[in-house]
This record gives sequence, structure tokens and C-alpha cells, in this order.
Amino acid sequence: MSQRSSTQDGDLRPLHQRVAELEVELRSARDELARLRVSLSAEVRTRRLVIATESGFERIVAEGSHDGGFLRVRGQPHDGRSRVVELFAHDPADEATSVGLALGDGGDIVAVLEVTPDNPPVLWLAPGTPGDRAR
Repeated sequence: MSQRSSTQDGDLRPLHQRVAELEVELRSARDELARLRVSLSAEVRTRRLVIATESGFERIVAEGSHDGGFLRVRGQPHDGRSRVVELFAHDPADEATSVGLALGDGGDIVAVLEVTPDNPPVLWLAPGTPGDRAR
């Protein structure tokens, strides 16, 4: 005599059959999880990665798109003025590729060091920034 038990959805299959099917599904889920762990240990691919503090402050942001990417590190403002350093690459189809480093203070870009092909590096300092004449 086989055990029969009705589930809430009215499944009247024998209990041993339902358990066997669940075991197969569980094995499959375990195998898939193992493959995912191996994959993640080798490489993680995404278009945007945010590393935030416990309070949710976005400390590090890495982002890529079809025409460039950046790595931004922010200082958490205690004086109300955010500070940021950004490493960037910009390679639009209709312009020369450029890479550089930008510094921001209080929401304003205050310095940029940029390199483009066939040109000397350019250092730009915002007017009024100490050393803005030392280009």
C-alpha cells in the first residue's frame, strides 16, 4: 500500500514520488550553485559596481559603457563638501581616445590630467586654484 497525501494544490501523487522529484531538483540546484561559485571565483562581470559603507555612502564606483569608463573614489564629507578622484577613459567613435584623472571638490572639477594620442599630456587647474598658473 503506497502512502498518498494531498497537498494544498491537490497533488495526489504518492509521497515517495514527490520526495524523489524534490531530491532531483535539490541536486540540480546544488550543482548550479557549485557552478556559480566557480564562475564567481574566476571573474565577475557587470557594467556598474558600487562599494558602499555600512551607512550606504558610495565610497567606490566603477562603471563602464560603450564609450568609456571610470573608477571614482569619494571622500565622505564631514564639512558638507564632497571630494572625489576619478580615473577615466573616454573613447567615443568620433573623437580620439583619452584617459585621465580628475579631482573634484564640493561638486566642482578642480583639476584634470588628460592624455590623448599624439598630444602632450594636459594638466588643467580651475581658475583660482592654488598653482593654476603652474601649467
